[in-house]
Amino acid sequence: MAQRALGAANPSPMVPLERLQLPPGLDGRAGRFRAPAELCTLQASNDLMAVREWLNAHASPHTRRAYQREAERLLLWCVLELGRPMSSLTVADCQRYREFLKDPQPAERWCGPRGTPRWSHAWRPFEGPLTAAAERHALVVLKACGAWLVQQHYGCSSYCTTFACH
Repeated sequence: MAQRALGAANPSPMVPLERLQLPPGLDGRAGRFRAPAELCTLQASNDLMAVREWLNAHASPHTRRAYQREAERLLLWCVLELGRPMSSLTVADCQRYREFLKDPQPAERWCGPRGTPRWSHAWRPFEGPLTAAAERHALVVLKACGAWLVQQHYGCSSYCTTFACH
């Protein structure tokens, strides 16, 4: 169900952020760690919209691309592997994600060759397991995203600590 809804005409459930369509129930509108909507300073009603606003807050195209890669990976993993919204991640989920970064499996679903165009059905978010440095970078980026979302009152403080993937 979630796999079919992620990308409109793509036979693979793996689609890049710019084509991602989260299915209702997995989009985070009712995420477990969402702050009350009336307090939120964002125009975002779901996780994908919130992540896009976070990305748009970064002026540098290089930074935006690097941050997009990490947010995209996490959003896809939440929906395809956990079957729940990003805004419902628990500490245990974050630990699982950290392990996943070390070896994204199944590889045929998650890994593809470098340079595959993002519009291609063969596109995948990983080339293979992340190095220790790349894993640390991913977690720093995701922690920054979580902190920013909390500052904007999109998520509550427990959301920030779980999203940080300590």
